[in-house]
Amino acid sequence: MGSSALNLPTSLLLHQDSYEDIRILARYETKPFYEAPYYAVLIGTSKWEIQLIHHKIYLKNPTPEIQHFAVSHGYNILSLNKLYRGENFEKRIGGGVILSHPETEIRNKKFPEKGGLGKFFKPLDGFFLSGPSLSVGIGKRFYPVRFLVFDIQGIFNISLAWIPISDGKAFVPNIALHFIIGTGFIYP
Repeated sequence: MGSSALNLPTSLLLHQDSYEDIRILARYETKPFYEAPYYAVLIGTSKWEIQLIHHKIYLKNPTPEIQHFAVSHGYNILSLNKLYRGENFEKRIGGGVILSHPETEIRNKKFPEKGGLGKFFKPLDGFFLSGPSLSVGIGKRFYPVRFLVFDIQGIFNISLAWIPISDGKAFVPNIALHFIIGTGFIYP
């Protein structure tokens, strides 16, 4: 699946040891086709599904102390969703976690993008278990031929993430409306 997201402004808090905290009303963009693309993967049954949304956020309004702030190799939303199928639409409600991969430079201190879950599983080096996430959504599925599905979804998501930055942490909540379209297969 692919598509993009619309991010609402949220409060960003940056805490670095020995410095005053930075607080701003952050405005993010997704840039769905820049560097690692925005995508979604969905695996499920008729009642439950596991969904991974590779969400990306780039800060559009940095202060002079913020040289670069992005969580673009993933503000990944991994959720377990309960699916409710109706006659015309399907609804979902779910909860899960944020797996983040921060790319930041604050006060000329660049975060090394290492560690986190990579201590346990090398391919996850630079990814961090960062906080909870809740989602609600509505979608429509079309079946053009047997075993093939075309899916359109709108998902409203609220996430709270604490990500590492050089010499500190950042509180990075995100409220986003995701628009997802894609194709898939149905196992008989």
